[in-house]
Amino acid sequence: MKKLFVVTLALVLLLGLTAIASANPFGGDYWAPYNQRVNVFDAIGQMQGLIHKDYRTIHNAKVTGGMGEIIYDQGVQDVSVTINTRANIPCYLELELIGNAGYSKVKSIGPGADAHLDRTGESHWMLFDSKFGGIVDADWEEVNVSVFSSVPGQNLFIQACDYWTANLRANIPFMFSVSATEMVHVDDDEVKLSILMQITPDDPFAWEGDYELGSFTTAELTPLVDYTYYMRFRVPFTGILAGGYEGDITFAAASVTIPN
Repeated sequence: MKKLFVVTLALVLLLGLTAIASANPFGGDYWAPYNQRVNVFDAIGQMQGLIHKDYRTIHNAKVTGGMGEIIYDQGVQDVSVTINTRANIPCYLELELIGNAGYSKVKSIGPGADAHLDRTGESHWMLFDSKFGGIVDADWEEVNVSVFSSVPGQNLFIQACDYWTANLRANIPFMFSVSATEMVHVDDDEVKLSILMQITPDDPFAWEGDYELGSFTTAELTPLVDYTYYMRFRVPFTGILAGGYEGDITFAAASVTIPN
Protein backbone atom coordinates (compact mmCIF):
# COMPACT_ATOMS: atom_id res chain seq x y z
CA MET A 1 0.00 0.00 0.00
CA LYS A 2 2.89 2.33 0.83
CA LYS A 3 4.51 1.69 -2.58
CA LEU A 4 1.28 2.54 -4.40
CA PHE A 5 1.13 5.90 -2.55
CA VAL A 6 4.68 6.83 -3.59
CA VAL A 7 4.03 6.04 -7.26
CA THR A 8 0.79 8.05 -7.25
CA LEU A 9 2.49 11.09 -5.71
CA ALA A 10 5.21 11.02 -8.38
CA LEU A 11 2.64 10.98 -11.17
CA VAL A 12 0.79 13.95 -9.65
CA LEU A 13 3.98 16.02 -9.46
CA LEU A 14 4.93 15.18 -13.07
CA LEU A 15 1.52 16.18 -14.38
CA GLY A 16 1.64 19.45 -12.42
CA LEU A 17 5.00 20.45 -13.85
CA THR A 18 3.79 19.64 -17.36
CA ALA A 19 0.80 21.93 -16.90
CA ILE A 20 2.98 24.81 -15.66
CA ALA A 21 5.30 24.42 -18.64
CA SER A 22 2.46 24.45 -21.13
CA ALA A 23 0.52 27.41 -19.58
CA ASN A 24 2.51 30.23 -18.02
CA PRO A 25 0.43 31.47 -15.03
CA PHE A 26 2.69 34.54 -14.55
CA GLY A 27 2.29 35.94 -18.08
CA GLY A 28 5.03 36.85 -20.57
CA ASP A 29 7.98 34.62 -21.43
CA TYR A 30 8.64 32.71 -18.30
CA TRP A 31 11.82 31.11 -19.64
CA ALA A 32 13.42 34.34 -20.92
CA PRO A 33 15.65 35.00 -17.87
CA TYR A 34 16.83 31.40 -18.02
CA ASN A 35 17.52 31.58 -21.75
CA GLN A 36 19.40 34.83 -21.25
CA ARG A 37 21.66 33.28 -18.71
CA VAL A 38 22.33 30.38 -21.06
CA ASN A 39 23.16 32.71 -23.97
CA VAL A 40 25.58 34.67 -21.81
CA PHE A 41 27.50 31.54 -20.98
CA ASP A 42 27.51 30.51 -24.65
CA ALA A 43 29.04 33.86 -25.63
CA ILE A 44 31.79 33.60 -23.04
CA GLY A 45 32.62 30.09 -24.18
CA GLN A 46 33.02 31.24 -27.78
CA MET A 47 35.23 34.27 -27.15
CA GLN A 48 38.63 34.25 -28.92
CA GLY A 49 41.76 34.53 -26.83
CA LEU A 50 44.53 37.06 -27.45
CA ILE A 51 47.56 36.30 -29.59
CA HIS A 52 50.53 38.51 -28.80
CA LYS A 53 54.29 38.15 -28.46
CA ASP A 54 53.96 39.06 -24.78
CA TYR A 55 52.30 35.70 -24.22
CA ARG A 56 55.22 33.39 -24.68
CA THR A 57 57.44 31.26 -22.52
CA ILE A 58 60.61 31.22 -24.66
CA HIS A 59 61.54 34.88 -25.03
CA ASN A 60 64.15 34.44 -27.76
CA ALA A 61 61.85 32.55 -30.10
CA LYS A 62 59.74 34.16 -32.79
CA VAL A 63 56.23 32.97 -32.08
CA THR A 64 54.07 35.45 -34.03
CA GLY A 65 53.78 36.30 -37.66
CA GLY A 66 51.50 36.27 -40.65
CA MET A 67 50.33 33.06 -42.35
CA GLY A 68 52.54 33.87 -45.32
CA GLU A 69 55.57 33.45 -43.07
CA ILE A 70 54.70 30.00 -41.79
CA ILE A 71 53.03 28.30 -44.75
CA TYR A 72 55.60 26.70 -47.06
CA ASP A 73 55.36 25.11 -50.47
CA GLN A 74 55.25 21.32 -50.74
CA GLY A 75 57.88 19.98 -53.15
CA VAL A 76 60.40 17.29 -54.04
CA GLN A 77 62.78 16.45 -51.21
CA ASP A 78 65.83 14.23 -50.88
CA VAL A 79 67.74 12.62 -48.07
CA SER A 80 70.65 10.21 -48.40
CA VAL A 81 73.31 8.30 -46.47
CA THR A 82 76.49 7.11 -48.21
CA ILE A 83 78.57 4.30 -46.69
CA ASN A 84 81.64 2.34 -47.78
CA THR A 85 81.28 -1.02 -49.52
CA ARG A 86 83.76 -3.88 -49.63
CA ALA A 87 83.73 -7.37 -51.16
CA ASN A 88 86.38 -9.96 -50.36
CA ILE A 89 86.73 -12.28 -53.38
CA PRO A 90 88.90 -15.26 -52.42
CA CYS A 91 91.85 -15.98 -54.70
CA TYR A 92 91.84 -19.31 -56.48
CA LEU A 93 94.31 -21.26 -58.58
CA GLU A 94 93.47 -24.30 -60.68
CA LEU A 95 95.56 -26.87 -62.57
CA GLU A 96 94.15 -29.65 -64.69
CA LEU A 97 96.67 -32.19 -66.02
CA ILE A 98 95.95 -34.76 -68.73
CA GLY A 99 98.30 -37.35 -70.17
CA ASN A 100 99.14 -41.04 -70.50
CA ALA A 101 95.49 -42.01 -69.94
CA GLY A 102 95.60 -40.15 -66.62
CA TYR A 103 93.65 -37.17 -65.37
CA SER A 104 94.43 -34.98 -62.36
CA LYS A 105 92.86 -31.75 -61.16
CA VAL A 106 93.89 -29.59 -58.22
CA LYS A 107 92.48 -26.26 -57.02
CA SER A 108 93.39 -24.00 -54.12
CA ILE A 109 90.97 -21.35 -52.85
CA GLY A 110 91.96 -18.60 -50.45
CA PRO A 111 95.30 -17.15 -49.36
CA GLY A 112 97.68 -19.72 -47.96
CA ALA A 113 95.68 -22.63 -49.41
CA ASP A 114 97.67 -25.50 -50.90
CA ALA A 115 96.57 -28.46 -53.00
CA HIS A 116 99.25 -31.04 -53.67
CA LEU A 117 98.20 -34.28 -55.33
CA ASP A 118 100.82 -37.02 -54.99
CA ARG A 119 100.16 -39.86 -57.41
CA THR A 120 103.61 -41.44 -57.31
CA GLY A 121 102.19 -44.47 -55.51
CA GLU A 122 99.73 -45.17 -58.34
CA SER A 123 100.13 -46.76 -61.76
CA HIS A 124 100.22 -43.38 -63.43
CA TRP A 125 103.49 -42.94 -65.25
CA MET A 126 105.40 -40.82 -67.66
CA LEU A 127 106.86 -43.81 -69.46
CA PHE A 128 109.98 -43.64 -71.64
CA ASP A 129 110.08 -46.89 -73.60
CA SER A 130 111.13 -47.37 -77.20
CA LYS A 131 108.16 -49.69 -77.81
CA PHE A 132 105.64 -47.02 -76.73
CA GLY A 133 107.08 -43.54 -77.33
CA GLY A 134 109.53 -44.50 -80.02
CA ILE A 135 112.99 -43.18 -80.75
CA VAL A 136 113.47 -39.62 -81.99
CA ASP A 137 116.42 -37.59 -83.22
CA ALA A 138 117.64 -34.21 -82.01
CA ASP A 139 114.80 -32.51 -83.94
CA TRP A 140 112.16 -34.71 -82.26
CA GLU A 141 111.62 -36.52 -85.55
CA GLU A 142 110.82 -40.20 -85.30
CA VAL A 143 113.64 -42.57 -86.29
CA ASN A 144 113.07 -46.00 -87.75
CA VAL A 145 114.25 -48.43 -85.10
CA SER A 146 115.55 -50.90 -87.67
CA VAL A 147 118.06 -48.46 -89.19
CA PHE A 148 118.90 -46.02 -86.39
CA SER A 149 122.25 -47.66 -85.59
CA SER A 150 123.51 -47.16 -89.12
CA VAL A 151 123.78 -43.38 -88.63
CA PRO A 152 127.10 -42.81 -86.85
CA GLY A 153 127.38 -40.01 -84.28
CA GLN A 154 123.67 -39.34 -84.25
CA ASN A 155 122.13 -38.26 -80.94
CA LEU A 156 119.01 -40.25 -80.31
CA PHE A 157 116.32 -40.04 -77.64
CA ILE A 158 113.44 -42.11 -76.32
CA GLN A 159 110.23 -40.13 -76.29
CA ALA A 160 107.58 -40.31 -73.57
CA CYS A 161 104.57 -42.40 -74.45
CA ASP A 162 102.15 -39.46 -74.57
CA TYR A 163 101.92 -35.71 -74.91
CA TRP A 164 100.73 -33.88 -71.80
CA THR A 165 98.21 -31.09 -71.46
CA ALA A 166 97.93 -28.58 -68.61
CA ASN A 167 94.83 -26.38 -68.34
CA LEU A 168 95.24 -23.45 -65.96
CA ARG A 169 93.04 -20.70 -64.59
CA ALA A 170 93.24 -18.25 -61.70
CA ASN A 171 91.94 -14.89 -60.54
CA ILE A 172 95.40 -13.71 -59.45
CA PRO A 173 98.70 -13.28 -61.32
CA PHE A 174 100.40 -16.66 -61.41
CA MET A 175 103.04 -18.84 -63.08
CA PHE A 176 103.12 -22.41 -64.32
CA SER A 177 106.15 -24.59 -63.73
CA VAL A 178 107.40 -28.07 -64.52
CA SER A 179 110.21 -29.59 -62.46
CA ALA A 180 111.75 -33.04 -62.41
CA THR A 181 114.30 -34.90 -60.38
CA GLU A 182 117.14 -36.61 -62.15
CA MET A 183 116.21 -40.16 -63.06
CA VAL A 184 118.43 -42.60 -61.19
CA HIS A 185 119.47 -46.06 -62.39
CA VAL A 186 117.68 -48.67 -60.29
CA ASP A 187 120.88 -50.71 -59.88
CA ASP A 188 123.42 -47.90 -59.54
CA ASP A 189 122.36 -44.61 -57.97
CA GLU A 190 125.47 -42.95 -59.33
CA VAL A 191 124.15 -43.31 -62.89
CA LYS A 192 121.57 -40.65 -63.76
CA LEU A 193 119.90 -39.03 -66.71
CA SER A 194 117.83 -35.87 -67.22
CA ILE A 195 114.43 -35.36 -68.81
CA LEU A 196 114.18 -32.97 -71.76
CA MET A 197 110.97 -31.05 -72.49
CA GLN A 198 109.39 -28.96 -75.20
CA ILE A 199 106.37 -26.82 -74.38
CA THR A 200 103.90 -24.75 -76.39
CA PRO A 201 100.89 -22.64 -75.49
CA ASP A 202 97.61 -23.40 -77.28
CA ASP A 203 99.03 -25.15 -80.37
CA PRO A 204 100.50 -28.67 -80.03
CA PHE A 205 102.30 -28.30 -83.38
CA ALA A 206 104.23 -25.11 -82.65
CA TRP A 207 106.82 -26.40 -80.22
CA GLU A 208 109.22 -24.06 -78.48
CA GLY A 209 112.59 -24.57 -76.80
CA ASP A 210 114.28 -27.68 -75.55
CA TYR A 211 114.48 -27.52 -71.77
CA GLU A 212 116.49 -29.82 -69.56
CA LEU A 213 114.64 -30.42 -66.30
CA GLY A 214 115.64 -29.23 -63.64
CA SER A 215 112.76 -26.87 -63.74
CA PHE A 216 110.97 -24.66 -66.20
CA THR A 217 108.74 -21.71 -65.30
CA THR A 218 106.56 -19.59 -67.56
CA ALA A 219 106.43 -15.83 -67.54
CA GLU A 220 103.77 -14.23 -65.36
CA LEU A 221 100.29 -15.22 -66.50
CA THR A 222 97.27 -12.93 -66.51
CA PRO A 223 94.36 -13.45 -64.10
CA LEU A 224 90.96 -14.53 -65.47
CA VAL A 225 92.49 -15.87 -68.68
CA ASP A 226 92.32 -19.61 -69.35
CA TYR A 227 95.66 -21.08 -70.43
CA THR A 228 96.51 -24.39 -72.06
CA TYR A 229 100.06 -25.71 -72.37
CA TYR A 230 101.04 -28.78 -74.37
CA MET A 231 104.22 -30.62 -73.45
CA ARG A 232 106.30 -33.47 -74.75
CA PHE A 233 109.25 -35.18 -73.09
CA ARG A 234 112.23 -37.34 -73.97
CA VAL A 235 115.35 -38.83 -72.35
CA PRO A 236 118.75 -39.43 -74.02
CA PHE A 237 119.35 -42.86 -75.54
CA THR A 238 122.75 -42.44 -77.17
CA GLY A 239 125.60 -43.18 -74.76
CA ILE A 240 123.31 -44.17 -71.89
CA LEU A 241 123.78 -47.31 -69.79
CA ALA A 242 120.98 -49.79 -70.30
CA GLY A 243 118.52 -50.51 -67.49
CA GLY A 244 115.67 -48.94 -65.59
CA TYR A 245 115.73 -45.37 -64.32
CA GLU A 246 113.30 -43.81 -61.89
CA GLY A 247 112.46 -40.29 -60.74
CA ASP A 248 109.47 -38.01 -60.53
CA ILE A 249 108.07 -34.93 -62.23
CA THR A 250 105.88 -32.17 -60.82
CA PHE A 251 103.50 -29.84 -62.62
CA ALA A 252 102.62 -26.82 -60.51
CA ALA A 253 101.02 -23.39 -60.54
CA ALA A 254 101.70 -20.72 -57.94
CA SER A 255 100.65 -17.14 -57.34
CA VAL A 256 103.18 -14.44 -58.16
CA THR A 257 102.02 -11.97 -55.53
CA ILE A 258 99.68 -12.20 -52.58
CA PRO A 259 96.80 -9.74 -53.06
CA ASN A 260 96.05 -7.24 -50.30
